[in-house]
Amino acid sequence: MPKSPSPQPNRLTLTLLCVVLVLLNACASRPVPLSPANPASNHANLNSVLWTQTAVEYRMSASQAFRLAASQLPAALADASWTALPEQAAQPGFQQLPAAVIMDVDETLLDNSPFQARMIAQGLEFDAGQWRDWVAEAQAQAIPGARAFIQYLKNNGIQPYYVTNREQQAATLANIRSHLDPAATAEQVMVRNEQPDWGSDKTSRRLAVAAGHRVLLLLGDDYNDFIQLDYSSHQQRNTLAAQYGDYWGRQWIVLPNPQYGHWLRALPDADRSAVLRDRIERQ
Repeated sequence: MPKSPSPQPNRLTLTLLCVVLVLLNACASRPVPLSPANPASNHANLNSVLWTQTAVEYRMSASQAFRLAASQLPAALADASWTALPEQAAQPGFQQLPAAVIMDVDETLLDNSPFQARMIAQGLEFDAGQWRDWVAEAQAQAIPGARAFIQYLKNNGIQPYYVTNREQQAATLANIRSHLDPAATAEQVMVRNEQPDWGSDKTSRRLAVAAGHRVLLLLGDDYNDFIQLDYSSHQQRNTLAAQYGDYWGRQWIVLPNPQYGHWLRALPDADRSAVLRDRIERQ
């Protein structure tokens, strides 16, 4: 006989519980009290962070992305012409190269929602200094499914590369080693501005990996983890998505991230509220 449903909390109680959940995650190392002048419940990013931190739908979406990625690898290894890089497909001899997978870090492998919650608690959209502090803490936890996927790569002789627009390599390497890949090396962690031509556009870093490896998969949470788009409009993004339609779910695997990303840049200026601008500029 089915159990009677338990009483549902009223909307105010649920809202307060949600805010407490966010703050508990945010304040592990730096408590920040709420104030009437700056209520977290009005923050533009609150629902996105709550969904990431509490929703089973988020955890299952992330896990299924890694399962999908793993399911592509047997075919990728067996087919010497398989590559996730359109640029590599035109290069002679790539078929004989050892296999690699390129992955973004933030919101693809490491969960930074506690940092986002910290910003909510302070009424901020983004603060570069506090972001550097958060990266230095090296405490971001693994996205569901990420660690097992990386181990699967290593068990099958596939080299993982971590291509990130962070700039703190040592802290990022420490975070990856402690929560994802204990044997990760500095060579595998490719941060922004590490080399003169390694800017926010990740193309040069992807090609650097491709110079010595056949790239089987790209994993990321942002379109620019797959191909450079800059400040493209919705129409341009949709056109390119269709152009590379055969890649999605095969060589290109997307992780969910409603908190920030280049999709914000595609919003028409009239739809960009002032509270979103700092989040946009982070990209």
